[in-house]
Amino acid sequence: GRPGSGGRRQPSLTGLELRGLSGLGVVAMRAIAGCCATDRSRIPWRVIGWGIGLQFGLGLLLLKSPVSTAFVVGVNTIVNRLLAYAAAGAKFVFGSLVETGFSFALSVFPVIIFMGSLIAVLYYLGLAQRVVNSFAWVLSKTMRVSGAEALAAVANVFVGMVESALVIKPYLARMTHSELFSLMTLGMATVSGSVLLTYVGFLGSPDAAGHLVIASLLSAPAGLLIAKVMLPETGSPATITGTGTADSVDETETGASNIIDAAATGAINGLKLAAYIGALLIAFALTAGYVTDRLSLELAGVGAVCGGHSRPRGGRGSVGAPHRGAAWPRRGRPAGADDSGCDRTGTADLHRYCPSG
Repeated sequence: GRPGSGGRRQPSLTGLELRGLSGLGVVAMRAIAGCCATDRSRIPWRVIGWGIGLQFGLGLLLLKSPVSTAFVVGVNTIVNRLLAYAAAGAKFVFGSLVETGFSFALSVFPVIIFMGSLIAVLYYLGLAQRVVNSFAWVLSKTMRVSGAEALAAVANVFVGMVESALVIKPYLARMTHSELFSLMTLGMATVSGSVLLTYVGFLGSPDAAGHLVIASLLSAPAGLLIAKVMLPETGSPATITGTGTADSVDETETGASNIIDAAATGAINGLKLAAYIGALLIAFALTAGYVTDRLSLELAGVGAVCGGHSRPRGGRGSVGAPHRGAAWPRRGRPAGADDSGCDRTGTADLHRYCPSG
């Protein structure tokens, strides 16, 4: 290991040990979900098997197969182009202010507004539905979850929690408690398109987009797995056979009369989301600053305190050999900031650490 802060030597893990730690995390998460299960006698082992299998299968396909490079490069190209479009729109409105440096209002919020408009247009044209339905069919046939759950799982990869609920709006009133719990779990597990672009802008790495998309895709079966273990299905879902899976998205009303209306409505919804995020960030920053000041915390306040217990969790990521010793004490802080209530604050900390590994 290398000397860390305070002159102490920090642990340095090999690549094999890091993979073993990640595997231990997979087992631990499933075990914790099992301990919290409402009815252990009804735990769906098929969902567990296929959930883990789909994660490993997608991981191998998108990271280790010949198509992985093309996929990552393609996603990175698309995302970087979208970020450029959002930046052009922000510069048109704010002018030279966008060149004064990074800020949430001028760098992040335009991305959220732009993505809200783009996704609304894609849904109005029916293009997003085709992609969502294809993935949903795979999930419903393999994991034997209901069609509504499968649709919500895939929709959450592309849009936010509220929009994914609108995708299955015709079935919401008839969904069981287990299905509703799956819907909420999937919303927390995945990353919507607008937030994904925000993270890419934070990290500033041209290769970040492809890996973030892969992580969000893998979270869809993982979220279903955790939800079904914690709250197994005891009712009779209306779409359990998968019938209606291909039509439920198409039947969802977009509420737009034409493509211009769709773009405008999506932009307004994106603006509302950006305003919510801004208000929460201001409130959290004020609260964290007050707590830090009152408690006289020496190491950057609440994030550092939470980061202490998050170091092992941060260690599950892969870090290059030259930086392992130095990065180990740092990696807890972004995860700790996430625990303390603001994932974007943790991502901002991660952005500062990226240049040094």
